[in-house]
Amino acid sequence: MLETVTGGFLMCAGGESMLMFDALPEVNVLVQAMPAGHFMDVVPDLNLTPMGICAILSEVGLPIPCMPAPVSPWMIGDPTVLIIGMPALDNLSMVPCAWGGVISIVFPNNETTWLTI
Repeated sequence: MLETVTGGFLMCAGGESMLMFDALPEVNVLVQAMPAGHFMDVVPDLNLTPMGICAILSEVGLPIPCMPAPVSPWMIGDPTVLIIGMPALDNLSMVPCAWGGVISIVFPNNETTWLTI
């Protein structure tokens, strides 16, 4: 498993494009000099930004922007790597969206699991 850091890419099953993940920098846990994400990094417009047009909401024929609406913390995570007591995000993490679909990590922007605290 690879921990996910700022600069990783996410994709929603209902979105038309990828988005860049942005971990909260104040946590100050670094992987390859980049802030690492944990399973509570699911804040719309902070950690999760719009992903183009939403295919799920656009079924009515109108192009509707994809606005991530996570319904829970990230699922799975890496329980062997804790960041402020919470599982780190890894390349297998995912979070369901209230509009339908699942947001998943397609590129964690990390080649190792070594942490610098």
